[in-house]
Amino acid sequence: MLGGSVEYVESENYRTRTLKAGDGEKPPLVLLHGIGGHAETYVRNMLPLAEALEDRAVYAIDFIGHGYSSRPTDIDYHITDYMDHVEEFVHALGHDSAHIHGESLGGWVAGRLGLDRPELVETVGLITTSGVYHIDTSGSVEEDAKAESIEGIEDLYERSMEMLDEELTRERVADRLQWLFVEDVDDELVDIRQAIYSQQANQDAMRIIYETFVEDVKDEEMYFTTAELREMDVPTLVIHTEHNPSAQKELVEYVHEQLPDSEYHLYEHSAHWPQWEEQDRYEADTIDFLQRHT
Repeated sequence: MLGGSVEYVESENYRTRTLKAGDGEKPPLVLLHGIGGHAETYVRNMLPLAEALEDRAVYAIDFIGHGYSSRPTDIDYHITDYMDHVEEFVHALGHDSAHIHGESLGGWVAGRLGLDRPELVETVGLITTSGVYHIDTSGSVEEDAKAESIEGIEDLYERSMEMLDEELTRERVADRLQWLFVEDVDDELVDIRQAIYSQQANQDAMRIIYETFVEDVKDEEMYFTTAELREMDVPTLVIHTEHNPSAQKELVEYVHEQLPDSEYHLYEHSAHWPQWEEQDRYEADTIDFLQRHT
């Protein structure tokens, strides 16, 4: 992040920690991490993206309850709560809209914003997105793909609960992070996450967050539906991977096929974090997409 900055943005209800690179008057690119994550999800990408996207700032935020952002105690951390947080953040920056791209949970939030609050969203990025596990595909996707997707979420939940309920050792943090990667997890990333999770307030919030996420995965009103995807009027970049440990590629390909204005990229050498393991390709695809939709 040399050349970038770490900032705290105050909005009506929240204090948001964000990594920032670049500057400008154009609607910014806001990057959203997955469940249990933090802004460093995109630490490798910030400066290259900002350098290419002239006159536009790039932000990667900590969701509420995560990292070093606010941890409100009067919410349950449903998808709609994260949506409210992102909307407040964009407005606190002085913008009416932004390019909102997210990984996993962040993709689910970005997609729901594109569906439910399109006035806030210039483009959507769905990176190994959640929110697709129970989508009704009318038989065009095998049930095995849905079952494997749910098994992946259950594995993530078990690793996360073990990390939170037992002594917070570096080994348990690394085991949780390894779920995200094909290659061995980066040592510095383990150190960063262990420091974040060592906060008792973070651990307390995470227990609520994971329980709620499991509820939202089963909530028919929150995951994407075929009918609404077909009506979505926001350009969408869909990036998925061969080795994603949760949502199988068949489900995400189905989502892409329903969207009126989307493009799809399947990465072969990464798991849940293509922006990290296939950094150059992710940045090239994102920059090309944004330059054609601004």
